[in-house]
Amino acid sequence: MSMSVDGVKSKMLFPLQRVLSRLSLLGGILFLLISFTDKAAFAGPWTLKKGSLYVNYSVVSTNFEKVKLFDGSGKFVGKVRTISNN
Repeated sequence: MSMSVDGVKSKMLFPLQRVLSRLSLLGGILFLLISFTDKAAFAGPWTLKKGSLYVNYSVVSTNFEKVKLFDGSGKFVGKVRTISNN
């Protein structure tokens, strides 16, 4: 299955999205499993002793098809989806 992105055909676009989605899901599940093993993970960083480690993980998914321009008008840009792992 090929798809054109900015005039360049790519057969790897859909498999790459699938891999990134699965990695995001697996990362979230792994973080939950790790966080359930330690009581400090539920309390937040302010309860930890000096020199302790605090780990925070988040996944942000954004979908849009239309953007608002500076003049207030809207412009359709096609389907855009971003996934950010922090």
